[in-house]
Amino acid sequence: SQPEWLSRYAVLGEREPCTCGTAIVSCLFWNDVARAFAALSGEPFDPSFENAYVQTIGTTPMTPLLNVAVQSLLMVANRSWLELAGMVIPPVSWNAHAARRNGLLFRAIRQVSRKRVVVDASKDPLRLKTLYVSDPESVRVVWLIRDGRAITWSTVRRLGLSVERAAFAWLRVNVRTHLLLRTIPADRRILVKYEDLCSHPQRELDRIVHLLGEESCTFSPMLAKDNAHFVGGNLMRHRVAEQALELDDAWRRGLSARDVRRFDRIAGWLNRRFGYG
Repeated sequence: SQPEWLSRYAVLGEREPCTCGTAIVSCLFWNDVARAFAALSGEPFDPSFENAYVQTIGTTPMTPLLNVAVQSLLMVANRSWLELAGMVIPPVSWNAHAARRNGLLFRAIRQVSRKRVVVDASKDPLRLKTLYVSDPESVRVVWLIRDGRAITWSTVRRLGLSVERAAFAWLRVNVRTHLLLRTIPADRRILVKYEDLCSHPQRELDRIVHLLGEESCTFSPMLAKDNAHFVGGNLMRHRVAEQALELDDAWRRGLSARDVRRFDRIAGWLNRRFGYG
């Protein structure tokens, strides 16, 4: 959960816990990562600086028209076009620099953890594109999707948005992701459904491992959260008592029939395209 670590480390500091049971600033693992990153980059590690550099292009200060133009470019352009654009459009170059620094951070995490694969759990399509363009030989994309009605219910419950706004937010990010993935070769990406991962975890993990070119691994039905170093994200990551992988279908009870019709009017067509009836 590397991007969340950067932002939370910078903003919350001592108050932000790691799932190992200590605060981020006290966690031996993340402190080793910070030192390894500084050694690789040749610069002192500054959490607030790193946080600023991993923000997406959509949050940089620019006019609305330029913002849309740059985002559209990032979505559809290949590496050659982005390198050319970076010479004349500062925000594009700015994101490329961010991706390179993130690549160094991934190397630091691999070095400290002694693992070959690092999973970036961020959900921003533009961040995905900048990371892929910076190192297409190493980056593989696992597009984890879930029934849009479940995401809508979660957004309504957590953020208090209307069903319509939540449905549109889900539609927008998934349309953008779909367009972006068309610029990435098919042998470097895979689509995995959350529901399939919960019901057939070994099968879906085998598909992911095959994409990575790694040896098959045996799935453990219990999640050893206290042996990992997760930070940020869903609070369930810190609830050690919740160890089993279980399907969450609370949306079926949370959304009324009228709510489902509202969702269908806005995003039902894409939800059905993903195979959700």
